[in-house]
Amino acid sequence: MLYLVTLIFEGDNLLASSGLIEGYSVEDSGSEFCLCVYAFNIQPGVQIDYATGESALVDTASLEPIKQVSPESEPDYVLNKYTRKFHRPSCSSVQDIKPSNREDYPGSRETLVERGYEPCKRCHP
Repeated sequence: MLYLVTLIFEGDNLLASSGLIEGYSVEDSGSEFCLCVYAFNIQPGVQIDYATGESALVDTASLEPIKQVSPESEPDYVLNKYTRKFHRPSCSSVQDIKPSNREDYPGSRETLVERGYEPCKRCHP
């Protein structure tokens, strides 16, 4: 069995924001076991500062619930539930989000950050 874990750091952060986990059965050229998983370094109820490596518990009971946007109003942000990034509705990256990963969000930026979402580096919401 061959395993490889590649940690992914953004900028000068001290803590990895994600990792790529790969596994392969060398005895049978991968026919019995072949794995490739992208894992985000997040945990519900924990706010992580990737730049310093510090973390703190977040009182999830005090967080406002994520609400659905009515069709006639524009959301404050567009979420990518897969990458855990949030965007301005006008961001060019929004068109690349798969419909199954997209969620329109009418709430505050601070709540998204508390929930582990990161701002897009293209539109800087």
